[in-house]
Amino acid sequence: MKKLLFAIAIIWASNTIAQQSWQLTQYTSNMYLVNPATAGERKMLDMNFSYRQQWLGSQYAPKTYYISGTSRILEPKTLRSTTVPTSADYGEKVEKGKLVHSVGGLLLRDDFGAFSYTSIGASYNIHVPINRSWKLSAALKGTMKNWVFDPTKTQTGTANDPTLAQFTANSQAFNDWIPSLDLGLYAYSRYLFVSYATDQLTQGQLKFEGTTVNPALQMTHYAMVGGRIALSQSTHLVPSTLIKYTASSPISMDFNLKLDVQDRYFASAGYRYNSDIILVGGLFLNDMMKIGYSFDYPINSTKTLGFGSHEFFLGLELFKH
Repeated sequence: MKKLLFAIAIIWASNTIAQQSWQLTQYTSNMYLVNPATAGERKMLDMNFSYRQQWLGSQYAPKTYYISGTSRILEPKTLRSTTVPTSADYGEKVEKGKLVHSVGGLLLRDDFGAFSYTSIGASYNIHVPINRSWKLSAALKGTMKNWVFDPTKTQTGTANDPTLAQFTANSQAFNDWIPSLDLGLYAYSRYLFVSYATDQLTQGQLKFEGTTVNPALQMTHYAMVGGRIALSQSTHLVPSTLIKYTASSPISMDFNLKLDVQDRYFASAGYRYNSDIILVGGLFLNDMMKIGYSFDYPINSTKTLGFGSHEFFLGLELFKH
């Protein structure tokens, strides 16, 4: 039993970053999840909260929670605006020679049965004007990541398994902290953006009961491109594509098409290649608060695990000017 659980821990730990560094749907409403270099694109304190339940109806299905915040620094702020964000807020005109400094932070936790993963990170980035229409932002992000395996939460198909009981009584919990340093680049204008970021650039090494887990945690690459198409003065389409790549895993690709109406209501449809069909809806309750909900319908073998994945999103846009 102990050897079996050790093997499970190795497989889970070595694939956590490669395949599940994060699995969230509403990153189009919070680009900081994809790239720390997006912090400070707009003049406000941007706070976001989310809860995701995968495979609804399945026991010990993954649950993910996060809170994030980003803001420009060294700039004066006003308490609030009187309207929701306007189209001009997305990729505003660049002021020649003006540098914009921004910071961000993210606390994320993922629970999956006897396993859990916690990430605590902070970032700093600078937006540099390229010309009158484009800016380039570069970010540096530091993160502490914690992987935990709790043997007391382990279950088998056999009730009162004596081997499992012995393992639970005598085994130490798997609990390892790993530091990570990552980079992000983000080029954007009013109508287009291109994004690239890393996760686990420094490729740390996990240990289970004093034994090194091989292979080392592998770096994941996130590349994203998108734009904003004006259908009318108050209606815009926002197409985007996210590509996630790790050397030991198949490439993951998301295709999204988001509709913004009066910068107050938004809805999107998406396709995660060979994985899910995605539906998202949301609205601004007032000039500061927005809410959203998404449903991922699985189209691969995971559909036998439960009825899709549900994600709830709350955003606060404060000190806008």
